[in-house]
Amino acid sequence: MNRGVDRARLGRHAVRAATRSRNAAVCLLLWLAAGCIQVPRGTGLSRPTPMGSAVKQAVWLARVEILDPEVPDKSVVEDSLTVNVLEYLQEAQYSRTVNVLPGAPRPGDHILRLRFDRYRQQRAQHPAYIPGALLTLTMWIWFGGPIYTDTADLSGQLSVEETDGTVLALVKSEHKESHSVSMWSPQFALPSGIEARTAIVRDLFEQAGNRMRQEKGGRP
Repeated sequence: MNRGVDRARLGRHAVRAATRSRNAAVCLLLWLAAGCIQVPRGTGLSRPTPMGSAVKQAVWLARVEILDPEVPDKSVVEDSLTVNVLEYLQEAQYSRTVNVLPGAPRPGDHILRLRFDRYRQQRAQHPAYIPGALLTLTMWIWFGGPIYTDTADLSGQLSVEETDGTVLALVKSEHKESHSVSMWSPQFALPSGIEARTAIVRDLFEQAGNRMRQEKGGRP
């Protein structure tokens, strides 16, 4: 009789312990996902496809500038983004010659100056996350329910200049993109914003390329 009572008591204790552990896991995951999270600004770009016919003029990329006051460590972001944009243009065969300043541009070459006045990347809790996780006892998380909403908000301009500083063209673009992130998403650990960043860079340089292709007398 005593053995049966002991087994029943142990069973109740086990159930309570499991319930406490499960509740603790729920609370931990909810706490981790609560509110907005500051994330580092990414600078990577997706692999490009060729941007139509290459422009005739040799082009020189100036150091990319970040004018957004909300971006910390601007110099680090600018250096990394300059390298990535240069590689993007070279792989996309944007021009027969793609160089980076400082250097020695020749008469007839064009200088490309890329500036971002808004360069923001945010991660916020998905509105359905807490009710979904509570109602399903965290099954929402393990079966791929959205936990975060990642948002990239970018605005920039690209100027095409002659070597003497004369502005030949000025093009502008902006891009805002949001998507849900689950526990199994590739960007769960760290947002990248690579799709929005690639989209605005491509749009700006395609606009500028169209302007340069319309010019006469570009050096072949």
